[in-house]
Amino acid sequence: MNEKNPLAKQLSVAGLAMVLYAAASFTGNFLFLGVPSGFEYSPTYGRLTYTDGEPLDHEEVRLTFYPLEIPSRANLSPRAGITVLNKDGTFDAITSLDAGDGLLQANYRVTITTPVGDALPPSVISREYAVFDRSPLEVRAEASPLLLKVPRPEVN
Repeated sequence: MNEKNPLAKQLSVAGLAMVLYAAASFTGNFLFLGVPSGFEYSPTYGRLTYTDGEPLDHEEVRLTFYPLEIPSRANLSPRAGITVLNKDGTFDAITSLDAGDGLLQANYRVTITTPVGDALPPSVISREYAVFDRSPLEVRAEASPLLLKVPRPEVN
């Protein structure tokens, strides 16, 4: 940067401000700039099983908790919470903004997918559980543990 040219210095500061604003706009929050999210998350854990109590028989399963009917605050909306299932069907460390911060006390629709968001095989669970608009799994996150149950898919 040319120290003798004040216009170059002003443009550099303006450019940095634009990059920070664009990054905050892209991520949907200004937390890294020191502004609070406006939402109070609580650590949340639980278990997902078939209705018979057995855990889903798949190596890697991701649960995504999408908040329903929560008003945005200060032009911010709450984020979905994400966790992965342990082999025994338990889950912990749901992350919405910061690692393990949990969920808001609210209603959620839950999708069940692979870690990259793909549907699990139909032999494990109906594909409708992978799609937000079609997943019948809803839960109220008020107190842990959350106990989620899904039917086994019908075998043809």
